Amino acid sequence: MIEKIRLGSEVLIEGSSYSIIGIDHYKLINFLMEKKSWESFTISNQTERVSFSITEGKIILWQTSNISLAKKRNLCKKYQLNWNFSGIAQIQFQGDKGVSQPMAELVWLQDKSKIFLFERFFNPDEPDLKIKEYFFTGTIITPEKISII
Repeated sequence: MIEKIRLGSEVLIEGSSYSIIGIDHYKLINFLMEKKSWESFTISNQTERVSFSITEGKIILWQTSNISLAKKRNLCKKYQLNWNFSGIAQIQFQGDKGVSQPMAELVWLQDKSKIFLFERFFNPDEPDLKIKEYFFTGTIITPEKISII
């Protein structure tokens, strides 16, 4: 399926239609010094803008959320760190890059049914390290709930 996805492709996810407006190509070195790579697709329709990733055969639908410092601390205590997808990533963009920057720190927390991602973007060429932090909640969706139109 991933090889069929292009900018401008139409996708149907859980009954809602979206257009692919951006593709981010991630290359991550995780905390275990292993290299991982995947694509994240920014999708949009008239009412919302979300993204989904395909990593290790799993399709994850990401929703952006606001989070307080207290909730962030609680999540870090309650959920396990996913060592495979936590680390520093280089990002290359196609189309609408949204909030993404060329580099990001990813901290991925999860249990059996919930996924949380803290993503802190930065541009290494800026003289001051300006970090833009975003918090995402992830939902694993089954392949039959997504199709290229």
